[in-house]
Amino acid sequence: MTSQAVLCVASAQFSTQVFRSLRAGQDIVDLGAGRDGSPNGATALFASRVDRSTAVDVFPRPEGLPRNVDWYHGRIEDWFQEQVCFPAERPDAFILRNVLHFLERRWVLDALLPWLAETLAPGGIIAISTFHRHPDPALPSPWPALYRLA
Repeated sequence: MTSQAVLCVASAQFSTQVFRSLRAGQDIVDLGAGRDGSPNGATALFASRVDRSTAVDVFPRPEGLPRNVDWYHGRIEDWFQEQVCFPAERPDAFILRNVLHFLERRWVLDALLPWLAETLAPGGIIAISTFHRHPDPALPSPWPALYRLA
């Protein structure tokens, strides 16, 4: 598998870059949608561009999200376990905005990221934006990027 990276330095740029890469007919997964799942947030923005969006977060589903957003209220690790046991369709995009630093580092590197790459539909994207958290970040430095896996 080869990948291309388009680096984005600010979260506004990240969301814009992800939005531009989404197309009608796609199925996406927004891991760690968070409080930004509001009707005016990035989750709704991404969902407006695609046919189906699954949002995963520990926060309850915000009011007013588009109907094409399926909200999984729970931890990413629990959602992941369900997906591994009962795989669904292959998403065209996985979006992780400011969430990796809250997850256990070894699990992210050894389980989550490899599974995302294997599960992704051909030509899909894994979009990751995170920031460095002390003392033990999931990644060694900020990692805002958009990767297209071939």
